[in-house]
Amino acid sequence: DIPNYILEKVRNGSITLTHFSDIIRTMLLADHGGIWIDATVFITKEFPKEIYNYSFYSNKIEVNNDEYNHKENGVLSFYVVQEKIY
Repeated sequence: DIPNYILEKVRNGSITLTHFSDIIRTMLLADHGGIWIDATVFITKEFPKEIYNYSFYSNKIEVNNDEYNHKENGVLSFYVVQEKIY
């Protein structure tokens, strides 16, 4: 179940539908485990077997934020591997 406070943030526009889909994806993976790959990803090789050794795996991105003069790290959500949590 999606918490009401999340649904309210979607309704009032304080989070985008893109972020809402990230939340749903994360909740599904936490409940069931597995691999999420966006339909727009073209797979050209086998997955590296070591990704299954982690409870959570995704690619990371480093972004230079010149406005605040620091680097930010983020997780790319188009490819995520997660073991079942609940």
